[in-house]
Amino acid sequence: NHGFEENLRSWKKWRKGKKLRMLLRLDLDGLKVEAEVLRSLGEMKDEIAQAREKSTQLNGPFLP
Repeated sequence: NHGFEENLRSWKKWRKGKKLRMLLRLDLDGLKVEAEVLRSLGEMKDEIAQAREKSTQLNGPFLP
């Protein structure tokens, strides 16, 4: 179970190839969605951390 920051770095690395393909295809809508997802994850960082902590304490998934 990795921390949020490490997971986010891994996710960004995994998505680089997809974003490159979008750029080569001039898929601006897809690139906008990628940017929005990253922005949303940044905004939700504290909520995600709290849910992960509760999941650890409860020994199972916790979804607010």
